[in-house]
Amino acid sequence: NSPHICLSCDISCARCTTTSTTCTFCTNILNIMTVYLEAGECLKTCPDGQYPFISNSATVTNECIDCTLGCTKCTALGLTYCSACGDDGVDDYYLAINSTTCGKTCPNGQFLGTVASHLCIACDISCQTCTVNSTNCGTCNTGFVKNTTDQTCMSACQVGYYSDGTNCVICDLACASCYGPLKT
Repeated sequence: NSPHICLSCDISCARCTTTSTTCTFCTNILNIMTVYLEAGECLKTCPDGQYPFISNSATVTNECIDCTLGCTKCTALGLTYCSACGDDGVDDYYLAINSTTCGKTCPNGQFLGTVASHLCIACDISCQTCTVNSTNCGTCNTGFVKNTTDQTCMSACQVGYYSDGTNCVICDLACASCYGPLKT
């Protein structure tokens, strides 16, 4: 019969099992460094894809919690606390400019970047909405009209076209320039 001997846990573990470094509860190191439980280890920082949960309870340890699917770096649970986006196994999520929210689409004035980046990219100042690139405009901002030939927005239509208020429309073939659809 071998005697049962209790061994000390590692300094970062308040409680451990099997070995001194297989932690089940973390304690702040010397009350100056907060540590978080992740897969039996007490870590100074949580890995990407997880955020630190700080417990104020003596019965619940500080731990690393998985980010919401679609969010690859986060500060709390949910798609509104992200600093980087990814996919959830089905859909891709994109981080809007100056935002902490991951979404399947980008807000007006931004378009979906590459799947590799999972970032929204700013449209040209003339575009209210855009797709594919910054100057491929779906709609134009106030003060601009759309050139439907190349999907860009401009402050005035080029010679041979007139503005219908939203789009540049080609003049009647009998006219070199025009202000509307009529041959006058």
